[in-house]
Amino acid sequence: MTNRFPIILDTSDGNRLKELPAGDNLDLQGSGIKNAQTIEVSSLETGTITVNNTSFSDVAFSGSYDDLTDTPTLFDKDYNALSNKPFIPSVIGDLANVAAHTPDDGQVIIWRSSENRFTFEDKFTEIDLANFNLADLGDVVFSGPVTDKFMKFYAGGWRESSVTWTDVINKPTNVSYLTNDAGYVTQQDLESGIEIAATGDLTGSVFSDDSTLLVDGVNGTLSYIPTNSSNWAGTAPETVGEALDRIAAALTVLGQQA
Repeated sequence: MTNRFPIILDTSDGNRLKELPAGDNLDLQGSGIKNAQTIEVSSLETGTITVNNTSFSDVAFSGSYDDLTDTPTLFDKDYNALSNKPFIPSVIGDLANVAAHTPDDGQVIIWRSSENRFTFEDKFTEIDLANFNLADLGDVVFSGPVTDKFMKFYAGGWRESSVTWTDVINKPTNVSYLTNDAGYVTQQDLESGIEIAATGDLTGSVFSDDSTLLVDGVNGTLSYIPTNSSNWAGTAPETVGEALDRIAAALTVLGQQA
């Protein structure tokens, strides 16, 4: 079906009937359009549009939220304006595991296992320890102060004890760890071959370079037996003292002959 245009009476053109020309408007004042399936317009200018006897509201044309009616009350961002809010304790007594009563001035909060909750109690009384000593403690066995004693925990309690070698930790296990402030002759001194000046009596055995026992420091005898008896003036000495006496006499003779 071709497009059809309304027929109008053009009074300005000799009352002639013609199609509605472009640019003119169709005035339907007091009339209406009914049973139209589709109405297509490029623009619409109207005062009030009614659908099913209900007029379009202003928002249908303005698109403004302010033209809506029966709108919900907007949230003013105030927490107090909310409903069904969670409970927030304002004081410690509002907590579920705290006794629900107002504490007295100076009280402290303490856990009571028997009640499975915190309760408010009077603060702890200060204790003057001036009249107490170690013996008043339950895990101390103490009869009184003893000079050079210290408290050591053993046998289930603190007891008076002395410092024993086993109590010392990180103790040296070798003499070489200690400072030789007494000037003892060391193995290094002996192996170095330097002359060692010693005073007083020397006690011990004497060995030769091939480890032959020359002087027995335990029995006090000379183990060396000369291969030629003529090396000795008379019989061989039997004691260190006798040998030293002979050596001293020989040195005296050598000194006189020099």
